[in-house]
Amino acid sequence: MRETSRRLWRSTDSLGFRLGLLLSLALLPLGVIAILQTVSTVRESEARAQAALLGETLLAVDGQLRVIQRARGLAEALATTYETIVTGENECNTLMQAFSDDADRFSMVAFVPLNGQITCDSVGRDFDVSEDPIYQQLLTANAPRFAVNPRAPAIQASVISVSYPVSDADGEPAGIISVNLPHAELYRAQLTEGTGPSSFAVSEEGGALVTFNRQGELLSSSRGPEDPAEFLPRDRALAALIGTPPVTFTAISRGNINRVYAVVPLIERELYALGTWPIEAYQAQSFTFAPSVLFPTLMWMVSLLVASAGISRLASRPIRRLRSAITAFAGGDQRVKVTGLERAPREIRELGMAFKTMKRTIIHDKAELENAIHQKEVLLREVHHRVKNNLQLIASIMNMQMRQTRSEEAKWLMHGLRDRVMSLATIHRGLYQTTGLTDIRADELLSDILQQVVKMGTGPGRRFQVTSHFDPVRLTPDQAVPLALLLTEALTNALKYAHGPDGAPAKLSVSFTDLEQNRAKLVIANSAGAGGPRPVPRPGDVDGGTGLGSQLLEAFAMQIDGTVETEETDGEFRLSVTFNLRPLNEAEDRHAPQGDEIEDDEAEEEATE
Repeated sequence: MRETSRRLWRSTDSLGFRLGLLLSLALLPLGVIAILQTVSTVRESEARAQAALLGETLLAVDGQLRVIQRARGLAEALATTYETIVTGENECNTLMQAFSDDADRFSMVAFVPLNGQITCDSVGRDFDVSEDPIYQQLLTANAPRFAVNPRAPAIQASVISVSYPVSDADGEPAGIISVNLPHAELYRAQLTEGTGPSSFAVSEEGGALVTFNRQGELLSSSRGPEDPAEFLPRDRALAALIGTPPVTFTAISRGNINRVYAVVPLIERELYALGTWPIEAYQAQSFTFAPSVLFPTLMWMVSLLVASAGISRLASRPIRRLRSAITAFAGGDQRVKVTGLERAPREIRELGMAFKTMKRTIIHDKAELENAIHQKEVLLREVHHRVKNNLQLIASIMNMQMRQTRSEEAKWLMHGLRDRVMSLATIHRGLYQTTGLTDIRADELLSDILQQVVKMGTGPGRRFQVTSHFDPVRLTPDQAVPLALLLTEALTNALKYAHGPDGAPAKLSVSFTDLEQNRAKLVIANSAGAGGPRPVPRPGDVDGGTGLGSQLLEAFAMQIDGTVETEETDGEFRLSVTFNLRPLNEAEDRHAPQGDEIEDDEAEEEATE
């Protein structure tokens, strides 16, 4: 979880993300304006598309509407001729025949009295419709009506009956004028009397057109005499559309197809036309909301992508290259070069030039610093070399003085002092022989001192079996000097009192071990066999049993913050010193100074100077 949060923070903390966020906020008002304008355009487009669909519906039903209106006009005109209708059968038939001949699209024009006995019609035959439910509905309505009669008199085919009430002289209902309009004539009128090519587009584009009356009964269909129910809305009845103004809506048809519908009143509250198209036809004429909003969003996203690419090319990529060069230079690669900034902005090019200048300055200063350090090391080596020579000269003078001194006690004292001076000379020889460092290899120093002291302590009748082990530990001079003196003093005492049984060589063991937690331990052990004679003091014995050696050991151990422990068991005397190793940075270690160590070294150098 923490790693995920860290990666998220790194991604949001980048320059590209922040600039992208600022650009998003800057482009947000333009995006909102674009969306609002697009929504307004969509609404206007939808209004135009709805008006176009309504107009298309009116245009498609224009031929049928003309014929239906002509039939209604005829029925209304005949309803005013009640005097002629009731005068006689011949006169009525002649009148009906005359109107029928004038409008040959009508299959029958008739006066239907209340009793349903038709004796006045355009075909000159009598009909009994008293049991016909369609005519009974028309007679009882006492108002202009439109109805579908599937088996109309005279032609025994489906017709649209247009009726108009007839009143007698007293204003009482006397019957209706019925004008029968065959469906076939409506189809023919649609093709021949339509006002434009849109009357054909309905069927060619998968659309359909129907007319219905106020009861929701279908009067005609552009699909012909077959059942048009599959095109009607599944969840809305036609009767529910009566009385509505011109309107469009979308719904699922009974054939499970998403369609758009347009309802247009042909005769208010009497006759309506319903046009329907697949939803694709409607979408082709208008913009839908989702794609229209999607377009400004895509434009906004494309703008962000273009801006992001520009930022990456102009800023992010040059900065990454400059960062890689700085990181490589910080890691020690002095040959690194900054490339690819030729086309970068001026500020980044200036930053690259500043880095190049800084690199040259650092390399130059580093070279001068290394030269100064080298000179310092040469001088320091020379100092240690001269000190070693001077100490050896003092040891030689002491040897000369020992040869001229007649007092054995003075010789013993000067012999011990000479050994200590030679130990110091050995330390300085180790310092000037090191490769430019101010620390000392403990294994080399202690090995040299061991060889030197054993060589001086070996003579006729005094032989030693020496074993040693020294870990390669580096010591500061502040610890190396007292440790070397301590080893010299301890070896001198060990050689003085070491002896083997029955004249066998005395055993001497020296070890220096690197312990855990930055600690070290020096152990000097010598054999102290009980069977042989005790050693006779000889020139070089330190204190002649006065205890000065023990005091020196304690003093040297205190200088290295160590503790001295002695133990004698099973014919062996053991002396051990355990102490803490001081950090090498206190000795100006320049192998791998890191971080704060550099500052500590500089502070120590300033303090030393």
